[in-house]
Amino acid sequence: MAKIVVLDDDTNTCNLIRVALEQDRHKVTTTQHAKEAWRAISLGADLLLLDLNLPETNGWEFAKRVRLDPGLAELPIVVITARSGFFDKTVARGYDVAEFIRKPFTPAAIRELVSKALASRASPGPR
Repeated sequence: MAKIVVLDDDTNTCNLIRVALEQDRHKVTTTQHAKEAWRAISLGADLLLLDLNLPETNGWEFAKRVRLDPGLAELPIVVITARSGFFDKTVARGYDVAEFIRKPFTPAAIRELVSKALASRASPGPR
């Protein structure tokens, strides 16, 4: 069981992810607000699922803030977005993003991706 925080402004996406990951007995916290997500990851999280298009902040800015915080710098980040451009995938490498998934996705796809991201975190060596 992992503690997973989802920051996405779309409540339907949050609900889909929460229901899918709770099937694997993960503890899932969903929010549409960056401040709430920051509070949740600061209290201890094993994984952050991060949307790029947020109304109150840019997803990349949030990722940068995570990477600059010594207590959170190693937190795996999975980017969830409707965009799929080369630019975003290039930027993702710069923020050491564990995985990248394009919306829309199936519950099975997000479960598999999260499992992969958590497994890579547990195994030593580069991602």
